[in-house]
Amino acid sequence: MSQLSLSLEEIRVIYQRLNHFLTSEKPFLKKRYTLVQLSTDVGTPVNKLSAFINRQYRMNFNDLINKCRIMIGFRKRNAGYRELRIVIIFGRFE
Repeated sequence: MSQLSLSLEEIRVIYQRLNHFLTSEKPFLKKRYTLVQLSTDVGTPVNKLSAFINRQYRMNFNDLINKCRIMIGFRKRNAGYRELRIVIIFGRFE
C-alpha cells in the first residue's frame, strides 16, 4: 500500500464533499457503484479518495459502501422516521 500524503486542507475538503454527496445523493443504492464513479462524482482523484477512505474510516471503498447500505436499511426499518437521514457513525473527521 502506497503512503499517499494528504494535507489537512485536502482531508477537510474531501470529507465535506464525500459526506455531502453520500447523504444527499445516496449513490450506494446503485448496483455496481465503483470507486472511480465516486471519485468523478465528488471531484477528487481516485488515489486521494481511496487513501482518505482507508485512513479516515479505516476501511476500504467496498466496506464503506456496504456500511452505508446497512445503515440505510436499519433506518428504513424503523417506522418512527418520517425523513430518511444518513449519519456516518463509523468514522469521523477530526
